[in-house]
Amino acid sequence: KKQQIQTAKSKYLPDFSVGYFTQSMDKVGGFDGVKVGVSIPILQNNQGAKQAKFAVKIAENELEMTRQNMNFYYQELLAKRSEYADFYTKNIKNWSEQSQIIKKAIEKQLELGEIDYLRFVQLNEQAFDFELKKMEVIDKLNQTLILIDYFN
Repeated sequence: KKQQIQTAKSKYLPDFSVGYFTQSMDKVGGFDGVKVGVSIPILQNNQGAKQAKFAVKIAENELEMTRQNMNFYYQELLAKRSEYADFYTKNIKNWSEQSQIIKKAIEKQLELGEIDYLRFVQLNEQAFDFELKKMEVIDKLNQTLILIDYFN
């Protein structure tokens, strides 16, 4: 855009030209000459420069808006990272313990014949749900860290 401004402004400057020529007429040669010219723009309209300046301002505003949006998104990512990390540290131990307790209890009950295999599978699925929650939180935390690393 700045190059467009310079191009538009250059149209308002005088244009100088210098040339050298050799000419021959009817077997007679050696007519050498120099041609000098000056072109001065008198009635030029400066709309091109104005449009280019306006386009530069628009581009600068868009760039600033993009920077602000990126900064806001980065701050959101930092807040999410903190939230996921806190959630993970608070619940990971509890989920792991509950999962282990359920697994041990249902295996013992299955060995003793206190529950049937269908109930065993249902309770085992509950234990896996705790593990799944843990993995989901870890995944969200990792995805957030990857995005933060991308911004850095």
